[in-house]
Order: sequence, then C-alpha cells, then structure tokens
Amino acid sequence: MLVTLLLTGAESKRLMNVIAKALRPLYGQMCWGAEYEAMLNLSFSIGDPSIMILGKPRRIRTKSVRVRRAFARRCIHVRGRWWLWVRVAHWRYSSKEYWVTSGSSSLREIAEAVRDLSGQRLTKVQINPKTGATRFSFDLGSALDVRRISKDTDHKLWVLYKPNGYVLSVRGNGTYDHCPESGTDRRPGVTRRRIPEL
Repeated sequence: MLVTLLLTGAESKRLMNVIAKALRPLYGQMCWGAEYEAMLNLSFSIGDPSIMILGKPRRIRTKSVRVRRAFARRCIHVRGRWWLWVRVAHWRYSSKEYWVTSGSSSLREIAEAVRDLSGQRLTKVQINPKTGATRFSFDLGSALDVRRISKDTDHKLWVLYKPNGYVLSVRGNGTYDHCPESGTDRRPGVTRRRIPEL
C-alpha cells in the first residue's frame, strides 16, 4: 500500500508529518539536471537553480601537483533548490507514451530516460510505510519508482537535500531521517523514525 503525501484541508492538519512538510514545496517544481552514474546511481535537481561553493583555496605542502591544484581552487556546483539522490535502491522510470527503463537497462536507454525526466514537474509522491518504496509522479505522465534492493535492509533508498540545510532520507525498512546536512550544525533532527501510515 502506498501512502499519498498530497494532503489538503482538515486532513493536512491531522496527518501532517515531517515527510509531508518536506515534500509539499516540491509539488509543481521543475526537475532538471538529471544524471546517472553506475557507482552513484540516479540524481536530479528540483526547483530554481542555486550555486554551491565548496572549499576555500589554500596552499598545502605536498609533492603531488594534482593535490596542490585541487586545493588551490574552489569547487562550484549548480543544483536546484532541492536535490534528490536515489542511493542504494532499484529504480524504474516509466513514461506513459514511450518506455520503461531501470538501472539495469542499457546506458543508451538510461540516457534517454534521464533526458526525458529533465523538464517535468513533480506532482505527487507516494511512500509505502513498511518498505520505503516510493513513487514520484510527474506532470507529463511519467513516474519514477524506487524500491529496496533486498528485504532486510535499512539502507537509504533516497535522500532529499533541502534549501534550509536539512536532509530527508527514506530507508528500506520503513523509517526516515530528517537531520541537518552538516555534522557541525547543532539544529535538532530525527533518525530512524517510522514512516507514518495514513
């Protein structure tokens, strides 16, 4: 059974939870910058672009020219206000008019699915509270289904990086984490909390 996290009216007041609050601002937002890498899996940006600058240039003492060059520059990443990363999970992308593609498809088919995903608006997210299996639905009729790799796993299936510095993670055992991204951020967070059933 999938739990739909599109809440309205009195239902939203009664059932609103951390997951629903985190996902609600994403509805209607454009997805872009989708990427697939075999070792990192699938990721994409959601919402307006923002620039993330990591590191301060500095000189270090080492014989390695590559390491000195790496420390002498800033790393700049352009991501959406939100960034979703499908981590340790199987995924399947389906388009109502074209095809079904998964992480085990050919690289050509995956590249086509990644291109198709970019430019669509997220309309709905459904989560199975027992397994964390999630369906992301889009305005052009496509869907991205994410599920756990094995039955006995607590791996993070997907991770959502939010603009406020918090990270929402859904695990394969029906739990979620909602914590600050930085280990030095002292704001409160929750870990391994059960996904609520509606």
